[in-house]
Amino acid sequence: MSSYKKNSLAWLSRRHRRPHRGLMVFIVLTCLVIVTTMVFAMLYGAVRSQRQLLVERDRRQCELLLQAGADRAMAQFGASDQFLGDTWTVQAEAITGLAAGSVTSSIIENPANQTRQLHVVAEYRSGDPFAIHQSRDFSIPSITQPSQE
Repeated sequence: MSSYKKNSLAWLSRRHRRPHRGLMVFIVLTCLVIVTTMVFAMLYGAVRSQRQLLVERDRRQCELLLQAGADRAMAQFGASDQFLGDTWTVQAEAITGLAAGSVTSSIIENPANQTRQLHVVAEYRSGDPFAIHQSRDFSIPSITQPSQE
């Protein structure tokens, strides 16, 4: 094969590759856009998961405050039948160091069936617009005096 034919074939093959360069750039850019979109979707999912985890942590902390407040109120009621309720403020350093909490308890008497209930409301992140509130009612067992015969 002559050198003229080799050079013309090389030029011809280079000429046919040029339109494919634009196609390759398009494919590379499309892949880059897809990969970038996937990375941002994963980052968004990670941020959402972290926020949800923090909300769940705060809800659990509020549940623990509620139970501690109920135990505290029951102990005070056991010490004195005159206890009608109170508000207990817990500083952030005593909980998690992140936020303060408060627990309000009150005794509700039902004279119709002579029962009492303890109503407890807990608030975690007191004063925050995103504070978490939980409440629960507990039955207080009535202590009946044994009859004397």
